[in-house]
Amino acid sequence: MADVIMRYNPQIKDYYDSVKKRTGSRKLAHVATMRKLGRMLYHILKTREHWMWENHSLTVRKLSN
Repeated sequence: MADVIMRYNPQIKDYYDSVKKRTGSRKLAHVATMRKLGRMLYHILKTREHWMWENHSLTVRKLSN
């Protein structure tokens, strides 16, 4: 399932690639990506809101303080 989603969602693909680079394992990256998708789905169903990707400028500002 994660493989299909990665084809059409560049943010999920970037997340998968970063985990794969960090761990060195395709299997662990696949599991981590599926876990992230599960958390995203839970949030969407619980809050009935659309998923919002991070605001990069806000993240940079938070980390600089």
